Amino acid sequence: VLLMALDLHKAIDPVKAFETMLESASGISEKLHASICDSARAPLSKQMIEHLKSRAQEISHLQSMRSISAK
Repeated sequence: VLLMALDLHKAIDPVKAFETMLESASGISEKLHASICDSARAPLSKQMIEHLKSRAQEISHLQSMRSISAK
């Protein structure tokens, strides 16, 4: 088992961080002939990837709003 974790709330650009992590995980899984799984160890579906990407976009939007209101 190889675990990769990302705290989107701490990323400067949550969407880019998610995309980079997914790209890295995909490369590793290809080389190891392995599967990318979710927290329940079920294979990660395209639908789940889109959901996670949407969540990263939400977090990015919230960070932008906080940055604007802090000025």
